[in-house]
Amino acid sequence: MAKYLFVIEDQGSYNKITDVTVKQEGFEVDEELYKETTSIELWQFVQELLTNNDVKYDSSITEELTKVDIIQTSYGPLKVDQLHAIADAKRKLLMRVNPVSIYKFVKLMLLNNQLADAGYFITDENREEKYLDIVNTGEATLISLLESYLEIRDSIKQETYWYEQYILHEEAINNAETLEEIDSIQLTYNSLYL
Repeated sequence: MAKYLFVIEDQGSYNKITDVTVKQEGFEVDEELYKETTSIELWQFVQELLTNNDVKYDSSITEELTKVDIIQTSYGPLKVDQLHAIADAKRKLLMRVNPVSIYKFVKLMLLNNQLADAGYFITDENREEKYLDIVNTGEATLISLLESYLEIRDSIKQETYWYEQYILHEEAINNAETLEEIDSIQLTYNSLYL
């Protein structure tokens, strides 16, 4: 049976539904980012509501949602365009930054600890010196640890860049005062993904 997903944003006592999607095979659902449902009717209902409404539900609900659980607030055209632009940007961000990022971060910390255990405490201030110290040891295992560390660190930097761009975009969209301004901001943001 297909699993349908609500993309959610924690807002304390409520979870805001920002988008809907379908669970892809092999995709691990992060319960902090998604709420699952097996009801296509509810999924379609929420999808329709999202076009002109703020949609949320009580975050204490752990079982499958029903229509009764859905809370909606209607918006005017400017707010609707802002919400659509932000949802579109979030989709693009999630295509670039995925749940594997958490694994990468944990792996980076483990590698950092292994290097520290070997006596190499790498900071932003001393990193070049420590890199050279490690390479000059000639120890293949230590050099391999360093290479893995650098590879993951670079990858996380790229993902951080995309997240920071999303935050700037969201702020600009929320501050927009006209539909034309939203369109212009959206075009600029979309050009990053070309």
